[in-house]
Amino acid sequence: MTTIGERIKFEREKRSMSQVQFASLLDIKQGHYSRIEKGTLRITSDQMLILHEKLGLDLHYLITGKYVKFTYNLDKMDLSELKKLNNEIFEELEKRLNIKNG
Repeated sequence: MTTIGERIKFEREKRSMSQVQFASLLDIKQGHYSRIEKGTLRITSDQMLILHEKLGLDLHYLITGKYVKFTYNLDKMDLSELKKLNNEIFEELEKRLNIKNG
């Protein structure tokens, strides 16, 4: 089983980001961040929330190492609700891509 630090490192590398970039998101120094990845320092819940809000990291996965399948009952939504949800998804993706590329 992996540790939270290993999962955070995996998510960082998946995004081709450096430790410096992740540390900057968390407003901490790279050395401090490195210790989080190594497991010698615990990440705070506030820091996990920042990673979730800025990068969309799955908090349940970070904490447990397991993904949860969500169901949104799309089959029960009317067309206007589906269009609104679709627009919200693409707006969020665009925002996240701008953060990553900006």
